[in-house]
Amino acid sequence: MENLKEKLIKFFRKKKNKKHRIKKLIKLFRIPKNKKQTFLEILEEMEKEGVIKFLNKKTILVVENQIIEGKIEIKSNGFGFLLVEKGKDVFIPKRFLKGAMDGDVVKAVITKIGKKGPEGKVISILKKGERRFSGTLWKSMKDTYIEPDQEGLPPKIIPLSNYKNIPSGNKVGFILIKKDKAKGLTNLGHPEDPETAYNLIKFIYNLPGEYPKDVIKEEILKKKMKKEIKNRKDFTNLVTFTIDPVNAKDFDDAISAFKTEKGYELYVHIADVSFFVPLESKIFKEAEKRGTSYYLIQKVIHMLPNLLSEKFCSLQPNRIRLAKTIYIFLDLKGNVRKFKFYDSIIKSDKRLNYEEAQDILEGKIKIEDKIFEALKVSEEISRILKERRRRRGSLDFDLPEPEVLFTEEGKVKLVRFEKAVFTHSLIEECMILANRMIAKYFAKKNLPFIYRIHEEPDIRKIEELKKILSLMLKDSKIQNILRKKELTSSDLVQIIENVKGKKEEYIVIKSILKAMKQAKYSTQNAGHYGLALMYYTHFTSPIRRLTDLVIHNLLNFMKKDKLSKYPDEERLSELAERASDTERIAQKAEWDIVDMKILEHLKQRTGEEGEGIVTGIISNGIWVYVPDFYFEGFIEKDTLPFKSKFDLENKQIYLKRGEKIEIGSRILVSIDRVLIYSKKLFLRYKKVLKK
Repeated sequence: MENLKEKLIKFFRKKKNKKHRIKKLIKLFRIPKNKKQTFLEILEEMEKEGVIKFLNKKTILVVENQIIEGKIEIKSNGFGFLLVEKGKDVFIPKRFLKGAMDGDVVKAVITKIGKKGPEGKVISILKKGERRFSGTLWKSMKDTYIEPDQEGLPPKIIPLSNYKNIPSGNKVGFILIKKDKAKGLTNLGHPEDPETAYNLIKFIYNLPGEYPKDVIKEEILKKKMKKEIKNRKDFTNLVTFTIDPVNAKDFDDAISAFKTEKGYELYVHIADVSFFVPLESKIFKEAEKRGTSYYLIQKVIHMLPNLLSEKFCSLQPNRIRLAKTIYIFLDLKGNVRKFKFYDSIIKSDKRLNYEEAQDILEGKIKIEDKIFEALKVSEEISRILKERRRRRGSLDFDLPEPEVLFTEEGKVKLVRFEKAVFTHSLIEECMILANRMIAKYFAKKNLPFIYRIHEEPDIRKIEELKKILSLMLKDSKIQNILRKKELTSSDLVQIIENVKGKKEEYIVIKSILKAMKQAKYSTQNAGHYGLALMYYTHFTSPIRRLTDLVIHNLLNFMKKDKLSKYPDEERLSELAERASDTERIAQKAEWDIVDMKILEHLKQRTGEEGEGIVTGIISNGIWVYVPDFYFEGFIEKDTLPFKSKFDLENKQIYLKRGEKIEIGSRILVSIDRVLIYSKKLFLRYKKVLKK
């Protein structure tokens, strides 16, 4: 049945009717009984590729020429993708966008099904997304205008109101209503004020403000909690600990771990926020609006009131707290043999940070024997789980993240890479396991549920990735992998392991990440490509994530007397979409503030030299990542001190005397210009460095 898929596509294209009964197709293509399941799998594969859509178990619909509606996402290259709930997102070439911008809701037609998936064009824009931008307000005797920070806008934006009391030279936020007209001007502050970057992020992403102080009363919470304690499984006698970043304020997960002759007993305790925030309650509605907590380096905008997130729900040491506990028994090879859920009370014995926990494991710090033993057992469990995950093809991206340190005045004092310690993985592996167990439990119950899904990467992106990696990695084993028609997650694991510790590691991992689809929440389970799992969800961070809070509530509804209150799929789908949207906003906001603060630091180092790695070659210049600058900068073609030939097909630049620059080349650069609020670093080329 090798060519059956191609025959089906040709058949669908010739036929005018777009609906087909599966039974008739089986008869028409003479599919034998023992091959029916294979035939159905081919149809399911075609649905993933965006060629067809299952209307029900008996009928399919060919999507070519179908009109669909949805939100559009515009990429930096100018083209877009129409985001769909199921199947492949629809590629929209730049020339067919019809003026649609990022975030617009559009009506589009699927014009063809190419080898790489569905393509289409925008018919009309149904709803304009609100366009928020930032810039610098300039005033003179002749005119008043905004110089925008973002590319692609006119150099002068005319404010229509709210500008009289804002000083000239200040940063402002504005809403673009026409090509060069702005409303809703907001004073963000002086460019040199450390607070201005935070104000800008809050405006651009329209982040929520603080909770009203009287939204929840402490006395009522105390009474409710005191009454509830006696109804729960008491795990306060277990040796329990938390491990979090050193500056964390809310602690929503804790661990207890023991080893027996037959295996490991792991208890994952998660703060039971759902007891205080039932589904559809007033506080839940506010949490739904926020969708997540926003961590902006020095500042946090919580999804829940501080009284809950930092006090009553936070698993602080030596405090009795309400929890949802998952008991998991694993054999010595890491196979799950038993698991059970409890509404519990716990008491954390110790609050550890990642570095401190690592020092304890390495014998650099002494701690009580009982906590040391529990920590050692949990380390043993997590190493087994991590190795099992690696073997099944789960992707691990262990690039160090930049950490920004500040003075008391809020100015950037230092930027450095976070220390990579195994205790990050220790917690991660235990949480992944808990999330897997919850997802499998609900899948078996056949109830509507919110899954954390990560779909297979787009074929276009994988082809682009193969091209970049084949130019950069000359190892024969890797070249053989890259020649394969399809790259599996196991293939990508081999590539990542091959470059571990090498200079190419950063570019390879960044390139792979760029090729991946973004994980999201959905009631339609499509599996998790990155983790190589069929069932996965998010359950372990209910203080800061909406889905986790929802799933805690779903567990509450599983009790016999409450099953009638279980929400339907439509409501859960709404919540999943809201969680996905706010997660994307939070990620962008968090990355942007880190970028701006790093650039604030680099502005003080203008002219400084550093060794960079070429990450991209385009028609107007070279992208270079400089580890010492913690940033990727750009060398404009016009600033190169020589005439050069750009070979964009092979991503190479030919210099004089036979020298060349290619992806992965090491070059010496210096800091030329820093544009903090545009998030851009311009570099000056110095010379090619020897390999």
